[in-house]
This record gives sequence, C-alpha cells and structure tokens, in this order.
Amino acid sequence: MRELSVPEARTPLVSVLMPTYNQAGFLSESVESVIAQTYPHWELVVVDDGSTDDTPRILADFAARDPRVKPSRQPNGGVARALNAGLERATGDYVCWLSSDDLWASGKLERQLAVFARDPDLALVYSEYEIIDEHGQFLRNIPGVQFHGDEALVQLIRQNHINGCSVMIPRGVFKEVGPFDPDCKYAQDYDMWLRIVAGRRIRLAPGSLVKMRVHASQMSQDNRNEDDAVRVLRKNLPGWTPEVLTGDEALSPSRRAMALVRLALALRTRPGQELADEARRIFSEALETAPPSQVEAIRSSWVRALAGYAAYRYSLSRAGEAEGILREALADAPGDGLYARESSGPAWFNLGVIQLKGGRYREAVESFEHAVKCDPANAESSYHLAYACTCAGDPHRGEEQLRRTLHLKADHRLAREGLAMVSATLEKAAAGQASVSKARLNFHVGEEADPGLEADVLEVARELAKRGHKATVLYAPGRPLPDRVNQSSQLVVLRDGEPRPAAAADVYAGRAPGGPGWIRFDRAWVSNPTAVAHLARAQRKRVARAG
Repeated sequence: MRELSVPEARTPLVSVLMPTYNQAGFLSESVESVIAQTYPHWELVVVDDGSTDDTPRILADFAARDPRVKPSRQPNGGVARALNAGLERATGDYVCWLSSDDLWASGKLERQLAVFARDPDLALVYSEYEIIDEHGQFLRNIPGVQFHGDEALVQLIRQNHINGCSVMIPRGVFKEVGPFDPDCKYAQDYDMWLRIVAGRRIRLAPGSLVKMRVHASQMSQDNRNEDDAVRVLRKNLPGWTPEVLTGDEALSPSRRAMALVRLALALRTRPGQELADEARRIFSEALETAPPSQVEAIRSSWVRALAGYAAYRYSLSRAGEAEGILREALADAPGDGLYARESSGPAWFNLGVIQLKGGRYREAVESFEHAVKCDPANAESSYHLAYACTCAGDPHRGEEQLRRTLHLKADHRLAREGLAMVSATLEKAAAGQASVSKARLNFHVGEEADPGLEADVLEVARELAKRGHKATVLYAPGRPLPDRVNQSSQLVVLRDGEPRPAAAADVYAGRAPGGPGWIRFDRAWVSNPTAVAHLARAQRKRVARAG
C-alpha cells in the first residue's frame, strides 16, 4: 500500500454504507471490491432491507471472514431508510456509499482521502465512473465535471453530475444537513447532494473510481426517477436565495440579479417543461431586482441561453419543443441593437432553420428577415433568407439576396453556387429558350459518390418527376445502375455518355466541368424538391408574362 499523505496518528476511519435488497447475484463482488481497497481503515455497514433471496447467508459468511463487515437487517422500507439506518450505525470520520450491484476501483478510498488531506474544508469529494453490464463488461466512461467557485449548486440543479457510489463525505456534514429524505424513493441521493452543496465546496477526485452496473431490475432505471428529481427541486427551491447561491451575505442588486438569472436558467434548461413556471417567476424577479442599466444585458443572456438549449433539444429530434422554447425566448428579447444582435439574431436564425426543415417556407422567410434585421452583416442569415425565399416561390428575391450575401462575404461558397444555379435557370427562362416546361435537370452520380448521396439524388429526381418536372440521373460508366427505378418520359436513369432526351434548357448538378450551370449536388438548391417545384413554377409564370 502506498503511504498516505495524512499522518498515521490521524488515520481516519471510513464508514461504507451498503443498502441491499435481493441482489444476491452481485452482492459478493461488490463487498469484495471494498475488501480489496488499498486503504484498510474502513467499516462496511451493510443494511439488508428485507431481502428474500440468499443475501443474509452471503453477508454472514463475509462477517465471519472479516470483522470490518457489519451486516444488519430490517423490514423493507426503501433505499433512503436503509441509508439512514446505516448512518446511525456508522462510526467513521468519513462516509461513503456503495450499491450492492456496483464496484469500486481498489484505490478509491485512498485517492479521495488524499483530496481531503489537501483541502480539509471540503464537504464532498466525488469522481467520474464507468458503466458496465450485468456481466461486468465495460460499456462507456462517464467523465466527471469539475465545478468552480459557486457554480456547483447551479450546475447540479440543471443536471445531477454526481454518482452516489463515487462520493466521500465527512460524517459531520450529515449532522448539518440531516439524514436522507424517506419521501424521496428514487432521487434520495440527488436531494442530499443539493442540500450539501448549498453554501459548501465540493471537488472532483482524479480518475474513474466506480463501476456502475446496469441491469434490468435496477431501480435507477425506473422512469419515475426524473419525476422524483423534479419534486426534490421544488422542495429545495425556497432555500436557494441569491446569498446561498453565491455564498455571499452582502450582495449588490446587480449580483443578486445575476444569481437569480443563473438559477432561473438552471431550472428552465432541465429536460421537460415541469419547472418552466418557476424559472419564469425567478427570471421576472431578476429583472425587477437589477439596476435599469443591466436589464437589457440580463434579457440578452436569457435569450442566448434558451436559444442554445432549443438547438440542443432540436438535435434530439424535439422540433416542437425547440420551437416553443425559441418563441418563449424571443418574447423576452432585448430591444437594444447590440444585445439584439448578440441574442435575438441567433434565436430568430434557429427558428428559421426549424421552419425551413419543416417545409414551412413563408414562416422561415419571416424568421430569417428578423435575423437579418438584427444583424445585417451576418452572411449566414442572409444566405438562409435567400434559400427560404427561393423555396417559398420567389427565386428572383432569392437571387437578389444571394448577391447581397456575396457582398458581405465574397468567398461564401454556398451563396456562390446557389447564385450560379438560380441565375442560370432564370436567365434561360427570361431568354425564352423554347418552353421552360421542357427544361430538364440532370444529376450526375460519380464513381466516388457514397450510397447516401446516391439515394438522395434518386429521391430528389423521383420527387421532381412526381411534380411534373423532367429529371435525368447520369451514372458514371463504372458504376452499376440502380434497381427498381420507374423510368418514364419525366425520369430517365442512364450512363453518362449515352444519348439522353433532348431538352430546350438543361441545368446540371453533381459535377463541375467549369460551366456556370454546374454545381455540386450536395450543395445544390435542388436538394430540396419543393424548392425546385416553386422555382420551375415561377419560371413558367415569368415566361408566360414575357410572351
């Protein structure tokens, strides 16, 4: 065993609490991981919470082998009551908790005691951990989050980053915050961390020190855990004053307001809508507390944070929820030009993207117009406005907006390629080159094209044909033709170089031989079949007016 950084004369005793209920299949391995600790001064207080399997015999065998294993038994009452029973029996200077199906790394106790030796005033030390399956096979690592300053409580409100089996807590802390809450059947650990962290410091120990096992009968996988966590947050919310959040009893109005905003955002950016009303109330209190000169900045930080959270929810395929969050944020948007550019512009942009991808093109035009108004120099907002205009059936405005985009950013590749596509097609239509209804869009699938790109090309071509447009898919000579493509006069699939149907106006996509009508398929406006339909319809109307 390595020499500890704490003097031997002050060698602390660690009480390890292990509540267990019908986990005989994993219990022995968990107890062995405690016995294998490189730090020997511990007691294992096991509380059998009314098990009906072989648990009593297993514990009796361990107690006979090692007097540091101290089992007890009580009627089934839940994890919180079992932990409290263990706390009553604990005699150590520090307290840890290990579930009877999880495992510890052999240096867990030693490493965490070394952290306390360097900083004795800490209230809790925790670590990162691994996920293993029921057979002990590694699944993934969960990195630890190191909190700085007074951020721990706010970050824990947003999400519980602490695994219960990774903690070490001075026993005196429990005398200050009280026992585990028996009314918390699934989030009793989360409730305890929130109470401990309020006004106290915690630290992350180095390394992954716990192996958390996932299996079918595990309580922590119950969906009711999140509901219990929300109840825990509501229970503790009245005690989270700005003074508690910052650890400072003498706060200026400005610092009080910012502490309230942080709390409101932490509540609002938890998954789901359960705490939205509480977050809104606290945000309003922050606005009332802040000096007038700070109000716009507070609004800006609120809108920026909600816009980012909406983008995260959208990435999880929660488009409806994301749009609701963005509209909520924009209702609080600041009026100042600078703050609008920093916060409202990105929020309007994200809303436009959601609408654009949902096929709601006219709504997307309005959102991107707001984004451009907030930040006229933003080339991305300008480009997306051009794209939305073309999709909404106004390719002429789209062309004009693309030129503005290139004025803002001359090397904007998407704008340059989009302009080549739109302008070339509109010019042919305006020149009256026969009938635009005879125009044909040619897609090229090269030898290097991946299957996803090929599938996208075919999907767009089929959609064009359904809408009455003409499309040809040209395959590179060395690439096999696809099966089951319903060819017609509207849709033709053939090898490049073979005779193809004549068309008065051809536009190509998929490769770039140098002509202005050629653009890469994956950057093309034609990747949206609805946009092509609107474009072609507008072309026909313009030709009809010219005739």
